[in-house]
Amino acid sequence: MYEDVLQHYRSLLKAHSLEEGACWAVIRGLTRPLPLEEVTRRLDADPAGLERLPVDEWPQFDESPVYLITTDDVVMTLEPRGGRLSSPFVLAEVSTGAETWSVYWDVNLHSSLAYARNGQVVTSDDFLYEPVTEQPFAAWADLLAEWVRPGEDDESQYERTLARQWAAGMAVVELASGVRLTAQALRGPVPAIVHDHEDEDEE
Repeated sequence: MYEDVLQHYRSLLKAHSLEEGACWAVIRGLTRPLPLEEVTRRLDADPAGLERLPVDEWPQFDESPVYLITTDDVVMTLEPRGGRLSSPFVLAEVSTGAETWSVYWDVNLHSSLAYARNGQVVTSDDFLYEPVTEQPFAAWADLLAEWVRPGEDDESQYERTLARQWAAGMAVVELASGVRLTAQALRGPVPAIVHDHEDEDEE
């Protein structure tokens, strides 16, 4: 039933080397679209300092950029190996006058599916080890519950099933928000909040 959306996100994660950790969020204004500049300020950054970067350049940074993608009436954030939009404080700030859906995972098997509305975090739950029972994600609990931890002696199967679970988390955010993170949206330079370069020369 969900194979098409799962395959979309499995391919997206592999294409951009995101299988070991990422955070994706969808932010939609409740009464009006939120401008990119306003979302940037809510993330404690200066819109004038945004850079345009190819998404695949993220490994060269000490701290992953926060990519900002606009489509229709929403702003999406994508943080390779980052998790700013999994923080309850940040979710509350970003969702003032808006609603935000986010999914996060990392290499240490921390994960969260979160939903915030009008400055309040409604739910934020682990989706790897615990059943998802809270709305707006509970309607797709069966999609997330399909992950079964393989035996430790089968590392390749373990990695494949983990990648499938991360794709499932992204699929649930799409299904709940009605917004897809497309391959086209990640082509070419994307506005980004940038931190220090890993290889930046010190004066």
